[in-house]
Amino acid sequence: MNDDIEQRPMLQAVPEGDPKRIKFERLATSRTKRAIKAIRVLAGMGGKNRYSYSFSSADVDRIAAALSDEVVTLREKMIAPGRQMDIEFDFK
Repeated sequence: MNDDIEQRPMLQAVPEGDPKRIKFERLATSRTKRAIKAIRVLAGMGGKNRYSYSFSSADVDRIAAALSDEVVTLREKMIAPGRQMDIEFDFK
């Protein structure tokens, strides 16, 4: 996995006070916090004291795999932007 990191193209550093950098940091922080919150809400479905959902470890594995795939896609898109991706997840 470290080899993969070394093979990525180097992104050009942006000056600290650049308005586009400031906007990126603001949006990235907000969106990352929202994504983390959504994952925590999803994880809360496993709380057997509050919920009585019926799910299996295979269901959990499918959810985790979908999230992991999206993290891989995020890394690819951040390096090579310009592509729109559809949301693809379903238990069917």
